[in-house]
Amino acid sequence: MDQRGVGRFAGTHADGAEPRRAGGGATDRKQLSPAEALAIQNISAEASKDLTLLQALYNTYKANPSPDALQKIESLIQDTNQKLPALLQAAHISDAALSARITAAVNLILTTVSSFASLIPQTPTAAPKTARQNTVIAHPAIPHPQDLKRQWNQEVCAPTGDVSLDAALAERALR
Repeated sequence: MDQRGVGRFAGTHADGAEPRRAGGGATDRKQLSPAEALAIQNISAEASKDLTLLQALYNTYKANPSPDALQKIESLIQDTNQKLPALLQAAHISDAALSARITAAVNLILTTVSSFASLIPQTPTAAPKTARQNTVIAHPAIPHPQDLKRQWNQEVCAPTGDVSLDAALAERALR
């Protein structure tokens, strides 16, 4: 995220004003309000904070696997899975195309976080509290990084037909 934050992601200026383009196409879109821009910025900041903390907790766990370190990771994942959808719901983004893109981004972040959780090796004493002896725990299929990248680019960064939004989204494409 740049210093202008999500305003740039959303195709707006930092103050929430949307640039107009020739041909009137931007008039087909609802203008992103400052409250919507702030809500999107909050979603982005929360996701970034949680992913950074997840990486730090994983590095700690990798250096010294322990039930305590694993519990911290599991708690963060649970919090992330609750907070991001709540922030998304509270955002009330009126532009349908942008709302769909932000929703897709949040869903891909949650998929990635959940996939990450299933990849962490359990310590012998760190079995889930709800699991019983001899219980088989089914894990969802773990997407490959290239599949997540493809999905991100298709669902979040694909052209919308709005020049300013497309320019901002193109900068977020994963290479």
